[in-house]
Amino acid sequence: MHSLLRTTLQAVVLAGMLASTANAKATHGILVIAHGTSLHDGGGHGGGHGGGHPHFTAANCTPTQPSKWEQAVLDAATRAQKGITIPVEVAFGMWEAQCYDQAIDRLKERLAKNSDTLGHLTIVPLFVSDYSSVIEAQKYIFHLRADSPLPEMGIQPSSYRGPLTYGRAIGYNPLISKILVDRARSLLKIAAARGFAPRKTELILAMHGPVEDDANIQWLAMGKAYSKDLAQALRPTASHVVSLRDDAEPEVRDRATVKLLSHIEGARSRGRIALVVPLLLSRGGIESGIAHRMRGHDVIWTGETLFPDSRMESWLRQQFQAVQKPR
Repeated sequence: MHSLLRTTLQAVVLAGMLASTANAKATHGILVIAHGTSLHDGGGHGGGHGGGHPHFTAANCTPTQPSKWEQAVLDAATRAQKGITIPVEVAFGMWEAQCYDQAIDRLKERLAKNSDTLGHLTIVPLFVSDYSSVIEAQKYIFHLRADSPLPEMGIQPSSYRGPLTYGRAIGYNPLISKILVDRARSLLKIAAARGFAPRKTELILAMHGPVEDDANIQWLAMGKAYSKDLAQALRPTASHVVSLRDDAEPEVRDRATVKLLSHIEGARSRGRIALVVPLLLSRGGIESGIAHRMRGHDVIWTGETLFPDSRMESWLRQQFQAVQKPR
């Protein structure tokens, strides 16, 4: 009798599990990937943006004390999710599969509370450009390319092997142009206070840039598109774009520095002053390296980056909405 009861109970439990599985709905999840300032040693030439050895500050790859940049990303992603039904998680790191996997696990746990499963993952890379070894490394991690672009780094692939869409980095976006225009306008005010009218200014857009030569061509094309928007809005006498290639070999990086300084000194020789606008996501990285390069040269510079501008939240929201309402 007891054996029959036990068998019956087991059958009921199994039936319940099967019913739960049958009712589970496969749904989307979104993973935002952003470089984390506390995950790397940085170092180098004022870069703080690449090549450091990961030193995770917590077992789940979440910084125990987020930097201002990390907190800005977390806050922006939280606000951008309003009205978005698809769950969103944020993972910090350039190529840390461990951190990505743990964020995916958090997505799965959230979905499981509604008896749902992760049926499709969309990656939103919060990086300036698609053209870099960092982005290619991420594609390797998510099984979108067969070989690692950085074999010397010992990058490991993700354990996630489900359906996946890898989105686009920021690239050229009119929303970003508006932020850059506002950054440049603040520099114009400083220049005006020093007696330089707009016709006595030259604008320099300074970018981090990639390591690879072919990728740098794409970065420069993006920079020129932004520079065109800046020139149309502000009417400086001249505008320039410099890709600093901060993680490249010293001779490549040095040539970029020479180019930056030549624009600055060229403006001075013409009786003008250079306004340097960085196309960077956040402070706490290479902006200090740019300032170091320009030390001793007369230039207008504040180092203001894209974050924490609220329009970056709008950019994230655009990406989330595109997943929720695919065309």
